[in-house]
Amino acid sequence: MFHMLGCGPGHRPAPAGIIKQITMKIKKSFLLRFLTLIIFFIVVGIFIFSLNEDLPYCRKLLAGNASLEVYYPKEFTSQSYYDAIRLYNKGKDISMLAVNASYYQALEDIVKNALVEPGPKYKKHIFNGYEVAYYRWITDKGDIFDFYSIPFGNRVFVMTYTPSLLSEYEQSLAKKMLNSITLNQFEEDIEEARVENCDN
Repeated sequence: MFHMLGCGPGHRPAPAGIIKQITMKIKKSFLLRFLTLIIFFIVVGIFIFSLNEDLPYCRKLLAGNASLEVYYPKEFTSQSYYDAIRLYNKGKDISMLAVNASYYQALEDIVKNALVEPGPKYKKHIFNGYEVAYYRWITDKGDIFDFYSIPFGNRVFVMTYTPSLLSEYEQSLAKKMLNSITLNQFEEDIEEARVENCDN
């Protein structure tokens, strides 16, 4: 009978001290996770606030079943077409960032075709966490052109960034602008590419 109740030899009840230690460990673990979550949301909030402060404007290119968004500072201006993003540093008549959309090609095909076709000699690259084709061209005069082909959804976003058009300060702003670029995919398939404000 004692064995059935778990009170016989070899079945000693757990001391109260051990139960208390286990309870304290559980509480500490829960508290640590809770504090980590709070810190995470605070950091994300600070980042978003900083992003909105430094890059208050945004343009979005929608094409096929995908879109590309780019945030930019007040020092730059948008003179985009209905189907292509064009961003300028004020006072210049050549865009320092151009984004178009073309029909889909796999990344491997873009890189492979670049070896035999005229144009950028692309290589695989990671841009903001996305796998892209990338090539930097430096002219004899020292002008720099960064070319990106970004397969996403059922389109390829083709982007050209020209840092040599910018001052050192403007390049620091442009770095934040490039880091803000995100891609999104959706169910709707848009026949004709279009540019919108991001809040549309």
